Amino acid sequence: MSLILQAVVASLVYQQSPSQEPAPFTRTYTLKEQCIYSLSMDLPNDSFVKGLKATISVNVVKFLPDKTPQVAFKTLKYVDLNNPAKSKQPDSQTCLIEKYNIPANIRIMDTNMVYLFLAAASPTPDKVIKVGDEIPMEMSFPDGKLELKGKGKFLSVDAAKRTATIEWTYNSRINNMDMGTMKFTSTYDQANYALIKSTGAMNFGGPDGLSSTVNITKTVTEKVIK
Repeated sequence: MSLILQAVVASLVYQQSPSQEPAPFTRTYTLKEQCIYSLSMDLPNDSFVKGLKATISVNVVKFLPDKTPQVAFKTLKYVDLNNPAKSKQPDSQTCLIEKYNIPANIRIMDTNMVYLFLAAASPTPDKVIKVGDEIPMEMSFPDGKLELKGKGKFLSVDAAKRTATIEWTYNSRINNMDMGTMKFTSTYDQANYALIKSTGAMNFGGPDGLSSTVNITKTVTEKVIK
């Protein structure tokens, strides 16, 4: 057999071989990577609270020796719709990213709640999953004594857009007291499982309590900043 024919046969065998194992649904970061998200929280028109709008940057600062990413969260713009002229800016924070893409010890009190919404909308299962699978998920925020406990359901994959969608549902507790529910339907980029967009709904205090919707959209594709 000629060398050319051998090469053709080898190529055909390679093309017909089984595909690689699916990759875990895990957020991967790149040094100096930046994502920018727009976030809004809206409440009913008759509510005494009017909601908020924010623009948040998420920058990868460095990696520890064990490859844990350190990420800086900064709110570039924040508007309290109750009193736009006196809007208090959320704190800039730098956190290590723990398992399931959860920022460790991020502060969420007061206007820092914008980081709570982003964290609750963007966890990752950190394993190979298929459509229909359910994933237990818990996260805690010590400064607000807040715990979220629930699960995600892998809803769908869009092969053309290379995206995947999970619905996250949580029960929330503060100081071991039930506070309400949170639900986020989140779409991820399969290239690195960064959050692309999420639509959320929250209820605190039961049927007669406070309900709101949250929308998060990545407005800038990842880029390496200098």
